[in-house]
Amino acid sequence: MTSPSSEERAVSAENYRHRLWLFAYLIAILPLSGFWLYGLMDIDEGLYASVIRTMLATGDWMIPRIEGEVWMEKPVLVYWLNAPFIALLGDTFGPRLGSVLCSIGTLVLCAEYVAKRFSDAAGRWTLVVLGTSLLFVAVSRMLLADPPLTLLMASAFLSFWESLIGNRRWRLVTAVCLGLGVLAKGPYLVAVFAALAGVTYFREPSLRPSFRGYWPSGALLFSLVVAAWYFPVYLSQGGALVGEFILDQNVGRLMGTDEAHRTDGIQQLLFFPVVILVGAAPWSFHLFRAWPRGPRRSAGGPAILPQEAAFCRYIAHAFLILLILFTLSSSQLPHYIVPAVPFLAILVGIRMSLDGPVESSKLRRWGTGALSVGLLVLVNSLSIFYYHYSGQAEAHRFAEFVRNRPEPVVNFQLPRRSDLPPADLRVNETSLPSFAFYARKDVRGVESLLRPALKREPLLVFTRAGRITDKVKGQVERQGARLVRVDVGFPTRYFELHRIEPEGPR
Repeated sequence: MTSPSSEERAVSAENYRHRLWLFAYLIAILPLSGFWLYGLMDIDEGLYASVIRTMLATGDWMIPRIEGEVWMEKPVLVYWLNAPFIALLGDTFGPRLGSVLCSIGTLVLCAEYVAKRFSDAAGRWTLVVLGTSLLFVAVSRMLLADPPLTLLMASAFLSFWESLIGNRRWRLVTAVCLGLGVLAKGPYLVAVFAALAGVTYFREPSLRPSFRGYWPSGALLFSLVVAAWYFPVYLSQGGALVGEFILDQNVGRLMGTDEAHRTDGIQQLLFFPVVILVGAAPWSFHLFRAWPRGPRRSAGGPAILPQEAAFCRYIAHAFLILLILFTLSSSQLPHYIVPAVPFLAILVGIRMSLDGPVESSKLRRWGTGALSVGLLVLVNSLSIFYYHYSGQAEAHRFAEFVRNRPEPVVNFQLPRRSDLPPADLRVNETSLPSFAFYARKDVRGVESLLRPALKREPLLVFTRAGRITDKVKGQVERQGARLVRVDVGFPTRYFELHRIEPEGPR
């Protein structure tokens, strides 16, 4: 028997390498599947979906609107990204697909870049660590602005590093990514980048000559990308853009004026460190030993290359700047810190690779595989459970029921009311903006039925159970109409549908 030629051995080695990468990608991407098994969750997903439905219906792709009113809480990229998928794939598979694809893009970007600059083993570990971090997985499966922001932030910071150690033209890619990031969630990304660039300039003297070049052209590209939306919107809605979006949603949240999400004291200081510790477990427990502290890879190991050490410090600074920024902000929600998770994954992935590749032992192969499958089951099970337990599923069945009805629809007293006792703790007492998305029609929220009942046409009223009291019925009857509960043909617990039927002239 002849021994394999060098060419055959090379082909065999390359095939084996591809199988290893396929295994790592399977582990990382598997937890993202199943996002189509349950409907949108209010309030954030419902708000964004409702804006997209209005854009598709009106053809106005510039001004976000809800119930006909300008709504400037988020810039436009989340709507532009997801609208085509909703238009093509419908309201089951379409709404979250853009987020999932952005997160897959983040996985590919981080893994391939680390593999290029360090080793295949480090790249595969980065892929597995990021893809099996609960916080990253949970947010990746939601219709939010954070998945595209995370991809764009990672792209901007990695391309900037590439411009420092390689071709400086990569700085133009950085500028475009920063501009798109501003379209994704606002101008705070520019402040984070400025802080990272400044820290890198002062901490890495050997890289200072590489900072020269392409700043004016980069600034021009950045301005053109940002102006594609901000300029026409400012001309049309100047006050709303400056007041509601820039001041309230960016400066206000940073300064703690958002009372709904505000924390203070020790809770403020511990919130995001705890979110990272739990949301990136078990990998977050390796962050301490992964943190760049010395000149060696590991105890007794070979000296790390200066450029590799500088990259680790750069990634650590990016993670730390984001953690400090959001910790100092008084407005805190868990998904705010998601853009920092890829940088944690890179640090931990590089450190784990020094102990051996992810496929180097059965324990690692089976352990990471079990973690991936466990996350898949956990996230889907909890999401499906909450979707039904919170009343979202029932509300969406009502929306599908009214979809083909000819009467206009209003939502009556859906948000929590101070004059009424709270509903069952399981009920999501928000305005349920996703109802209009699934109903595929304009639905206004009202607190009183006095004005709608004056119209001489039938009207459907969707509301929570118990909100149509004898007092409300009496108000409607005094306007020459009556309220009739509609039989929807399926069991109901949390919500009701009524029909206002005019009885003739008053």
